[in-house]
Amino acid sequence: MGDYLVVAVTRDKHVNKGPGRPVNTEKHRAALIQALYCVNEVILSDDALDALKRVKPDIFVKGKDYKGKIEKPHADYCKKHGIAIRLTDTPIMSATKIINDRLRQSKRF
Repeated sequence: MGDYLVVAVTRDKHVNKGPGRPVNTEKHRAALIQALYCVNEVILSDDALDALKRVKPDIFVKGKDYKGKIEKPHADYCKKHGIAIRLTDTPIMSATKIINDRLRQSKRF
């Protein structure tokens, strides 16, 4: 969708998924993403708005699970600064879903 890919990883203190989360630390998540050939840069951010303000991208990309769910402050910032909003068509990879599926499977035995 662009020429230079910057991926923002949410800082651990802002991941609101419950006790013991995130499962992987911000440094681990950032290192995994940075290892991808298509990724040019990884930043740690407090939230999407923080990342948008720091990176000032041409395109703001979110997963397809965000269709109709882009938060108003993010959409407003993009509109004000001429940033296009796009959604990926890649499969959704949810650590929460993986953990819940594994818990369900373990309860079967």
